[in-house]
Amino acid sequence: MMGSTVVRKALSWVADDGGRRHVAMGIAFVVTSVAMVVAAVVSDGAHATNVRLDDGAVWVTNNKAQRLGRLVIRINELDFAIASGANGDVVQDGRNVFYTGLKGGVTRLDVVTGSPSGSNDIPFADYQARGGVGAVFDRESGKLWVGPGASIVGSEYPDEPDALLQAGSFVVVTASSADRLDGHGVPRGGVFVVDRSGWYEVALDDEYEPVRKEEAEDAVSDSSVTSSSAQPVSQHETVEDPPPLPIREPDIHPLGVPFDDIVSVSSVGDDLVVLLSDGRVAVVGGDPVDVPGDGVRLQQPGDAADEVLVASSDGLFALRLGGGELERLSSSSGEPAAPVRVGSCVFGAWSGEVPVSYKACGGEVLRDGEPIPAAAAHMDLVFRVNQHNVALNSPGDGGVWADHEDTWVFVGNWADVEDTSKDSETLEDSLGESLDIVERRCIEGGAEAPTAGDDQLGVRPRQSIIDVMSNDDDMNCEPIAIASVTPASGQWGQLTII
Repeated sequence: MMGSTVVRKALSWVADDGGRRHVAMGIAFVVTSVAMVVAAVVSDGAHATNVRLDDGAVWVTNNKAQRLGRLVIRINELDFAIASGANGDVVQDGRNVFYTGLKGGVTRLDVVTGSPSGSNDIPFADYQARGGVGAVFDRESGKLWVGPGASIVGSEYPDEPDALLQAGSFVVVTASSADRLDGHGVPRGGVFVVDRSGWYEVALDDEYEPVRKEEAEDAVSDSSVTSSSAQPVSQHETVEDPPPLPIREPDIHPLGVPFDDIVSVSSVGDDLVVLLSDGRVAVVGGDPVDVPGDGVRLQQPGDAADEVLVASSDGLFALRLGGGELERLSSSSGEPAAPVRVGSCVFGAWSGEVPVSYKACGGEVLRDGEPIPAAAAHMDLVFRVNQHNVALNSPGDGGVWADHEDTWVFVGNWADVEDTSKDSETLEDSLGESLDIVERRCIEGGAEAPTAGDDQLGVRPRQSIIDVMSNDDDMNCEPIAIASVTPASGQWGQLTII
């Protein structure tokens, strides 16, 4: 820590008591601006980069009610919901949240205002966002769109792709890596491709655009000459968009397995793992390994580790990336969900007559084969992960379980959460006043104190959450934090810091 500046702010709430509105002052906060070596501090005049803070939220789906909900792990409750499309899904990467829109396609949710945006025809199954990078890949055509993960990538779909790859390829967006930095020195994810030639990484520039071949400028010059001498097109002819310039020649590595046998690809850091049609798994470049049981599932893409997780109807297994035999972690059985690794913890789940789960952290098994409370037989189970927060979701009926204090807590308060598709309210009640988002530049070498805005919360007969940092700012683009808190309570209820 290099230094700090503090400023006080206040939180007031408005309680409704028999038609009379009471305003009271509550918590007093001291907000501090802190310069840290590891922070994303921008002092070169570039646009500020938001620090990716963990707000304790995981987004889950309920296809029966066609809703997307926000689960707050710390209180084991859903506190916000919005209407979504049929057979909806969600992709989440910190505060970058995308879900199936009412009319299909990919919709972005502003987690501060609760406002949806985006109208497109992107197949949701083709959308990925991880490590601050977003990508859309159409396997049939080989078209790839890529860009910053904070906004919808491929908004012009199916036109104007950023690159053309081999049709039928697999594309995986991997987790952030310190070996791969953006223009501000912040670790970001990568875009990896598996095709008939092998596997490789698509190099991206500071604007998240694919790096082109060195002769790209000559190609642009040649195309401009050609277009000037081209014959005019009649009104009955269709003019196709020119293809994107070819990407820089990648370093291609061998797969070690027949490409046509691959049915899915996942990643552990930048290590790629493939599932073959016969149920075997292999780290690319290595030999396939047999997995006991049926319905084999690779782990969801995750951070770097020494092993890849594999689940089947016969249990949960770990395969060392450097080679070796399959290690059994659990003998639980059923229809497996794709397992996940979050930090030092490993999660597995199986549906069946009695759905069960597994969790181990730091090598210590915390639960193995324990029934999942209130889980229906043979339901589809999906792990939802956002930063270090984990939930188990049954998308079909909206079943939600929060991983809290090493146990699954069933969360069933969908009916208590307002549906913003039916009224004009947004997250303002739970996250404070909406922010006016404006672009600004950092003050180089500035010593200005942070700006702390007072907050107001409408009290209702249920738990509500307010992000007291959402309307605070620091012109030096240094991260800000709460330095101290003075709590308060009254007849209206109690304020708790979570």
